[in-house]
Amino acid sequence: MSKGALYHHFPGKSDLMAAVFEQVGRETLARANAAIGNAATARERLERVILAWLKEVARPEPRRILLELGPQELGWEKARAIEQMIAVAALRQLIEQAVREGEARCQDAALAATIINAAVGELAVTVKGPGGDTAMHSAAPMIRAMIDALLPPAA
Repeated sequence: MSKGALYHHFPGKSDLMAAVFEQVGRETLARANAAIGNAATARERLERVILAWLKEVARPEPRRILLELGPQELGWEKARAIEQMIAVAALRQLIEQAVREGEARCQDAALAATIINAAVGELAVTVKGPGGDTAMHSAAPMIRAMIDALLPPAA
């Protein structure tokens, strides 16, 4: 497809990048969800989907779009709005499910999801850089500790 034909469907480069950023974000989350297997609890699904997502964004294409080009081209506010719509919404659903199933206490699932998303996003940037293998190896226990701190088990 020619560049002109592609831009015929989008008003500008930013609109095209927003569509690509959203599509790759949805595909990456879908692959992470598919990779979590049969987790017994919502808390376990939350932990597994985070780790699976980190592995997905370690791959060159998703990493380039979601961690480099997308935020750079779209700017912080637009990239964050798309993340809220995809990643934070998915995290929020898992948190709300954990609360409904009596696995966790949480007064503000939206805020907890936003905090988790921010921490995981920062971890994803760290994992792709120098020392990334060490960071990824340390990720699972730290993610578990973060989930435990933000979503204490229901009494």
